[in-house]
Amino acid sequence: KNMVTVDNTRVVRKAVKGTEENPGGITSFPAKFHVSAVALVDPVSGKPTRVSFRYQEDGTKVRVAKKSGSIIPRPDALTERTTARRMDVEFNDTAEEDVWQRTYVEPEYVAASVAAPAAEADTPPPPPLP
Repeated sequence: KNMVTVDNTRVVRKAVKGTEENPGGITSFPAKFHVSAVALVDPVSGKPTRVSFRYQEDGTKVRVAKKSGSIIPRPDALTERTTARRMDVEFNDTAEEDVWQRTYVEPEYVAASVAAPAAEADTPPPPPLP
């Protein structure tokens, strides 16, 4: 997950055993690496750049190139949701009368430990150590 391959970068060589379809030998292919190690391309200069986020006047959040200050558009694949939103929210909501119902019963040992410090407040403190 969150892995990408970039052509002509991080090329690794691997020995492949031969089969009937493939003669085998040593093959080269680009290795995968984490998406956080990939820099976005500045649309003005065409070179890798760091990214900052800013809000436009209409309130939309956009990616901005650090080098040129130009907006980097999001691809269509990133704007679509991959998982559907839950539509049964009303079913899982708690009813208003259930919100105010007391469901926690305090155990006896908790009630006794809360009452004990109040009783000890009337006793004088112990004498200081020599």
